[in-house]
Amino acid sequence: LLLLWIKREAKIAHPIISIRVIKLPESLMANAISILSGIVIYILITASMLRIQQASFPGLSETPLMAGLVLIPMSVATIISGRYITLNHFSSYAKSLVGSVFLFLSIIAFMIMNGGIIFEFICMALCGYGIGLIFGALPHIIKENLNKSDAAEAFGLNQLSRSVGYSIGSVISVNIISSFFLNHSGEPSKDSYMLLATIGLIITLLLFALIKFCYKRFDTQTKSSLPNPTKNQ
Repeated sequence: LLLLWIKREAKIAHPIISIRVIKLPESLMANAISILSGIVIYILITASMLRIQQASFPGLSETPLMAGLVLIPMSVATIISGRYITLNHFSSYAKSLVGSVFLFLSIIAFMIMNGGIIFEFICMALCGYGIGLIFGALPHIIKENLNKSDAAEAFGLNQLSRSVGYSIGSVISVNIISSFFLNHSGEPSKDSYMLLATIGLIITLLLFALIKFCYKRFDTQTKSSLPNPTKNQ
């Protein structure tokens, strides 16, 4: 059905989403960054909410209220990344690169959460700051690399890509921790969460590699800052 829809959209005069814009390398890379970022963030959120409320080890046996409160550091850190510690002296791709490092650190914090609920607060704060940097930089990346008409299409598509990533991350989390390495109580064991965290780390490394590739190929700010040999002569 997706292939048929793509074929139809490519032929009509006023498509819902311009397939031509999707195929542009700059747009394609920005949407791939959104999808991978969305996967990581929802792996962390879904797994954390379940683990905090899980009664048996390695769960923390906390209330749903506490699970909800853990999301507050994430929201606060996202605001901080957009208004206070914004790294505006970095280029858009460089900010995204830093954001992917914070996502990596958030998964590491999740893996050592046996220390208690404090590690979960740290995990969500790191995730919030990282995702804030990435999602805050993506509109600038699109604007810097595409003309005005293509950018308008790409902005809407980028929002859709985030939701696709969220869905994939949720599905991965629920299936892994409900099907692999269950403990004697039939609940996720430590190995279940470690497997999920390992998947998250792999996806984060792919995200880092993708952003680094884009940084070298598309970063107009970096290219414009390079010295001009002719001018120097």
